[in-house]
Amino acid sequence: MVIIRNFWLGIMDVRKVLLGLALSLILGNGMAVADYDSAYSAYKAKDYKTAFRKMLPLAEKGNLDAQFYIAAMYYDGRGIKKDRSTSVLWLTKVAIRDDMYAQALLADRYFFGTGIENDDKTAVMWYTKSAEQGYGFAQTSLGAMYDNGRGVLTDFVRGYMWYNLGAYNGDNRGRENRESIAKKMTTAQIAKAQEMSSRCLDSVYADC
Repeated sequence: MVIIRNFWLGIMDVRKVLLGLALSLILGNGMAVADYDSAYSAYKAKDYKTAFRKMLPLAEKGNLDAQFYIAAMYYDGRGIKKDRSTSVLWLTKVAIRDDMYAQALLADRYFFGTGIENDDKTAVMWYTKSAEQGYGFAQTSLGAMYDNGRGVLTDFVRGYMWYNLGAYNGDNRGRENRESIAKKMTTAQIAKAQEMSSRCLDSVYADC
């Protein structure tokens, strides 16, 4: 079973598109937006030292996207010496502000013990926060926690539900894992899991 893949870059590209308007509101003025765009351009050009130097002041002022990039650069050692413990600190700053991508990544860090001590229960907490915002990757990963009894009691019905939701939201692992877990379940259990999936979606994740 594979729970995690290296998807920093994919997430950051999505964030660049989806959070552009939010960014302009957070930064509050054209000069700050220009500063961020300059830092982002340096990152895309693989001029990581310049990107880090330009991102850090924005991150320290609380810009969500800049904090995410700083976490990524510390994690990979781009523009700064690799320091995964510091990466986790920056990632936590983003996650506690309800960013579903950062929450899923932070869950991975706790699951694998990367930059912080392994803690399956805390991993479940962050996967859940992200999953309840509709992030397919986190939903599938949360399903795996229930499937394998990591940080929670083994629960195939709930595992199937989260796999099903992950598949619905575009995570291919969700579809694959759903087929696998179904082999360990009764017809009644599968029907219950499907009903729970529908209720969860209908309630916009308020009743999962």
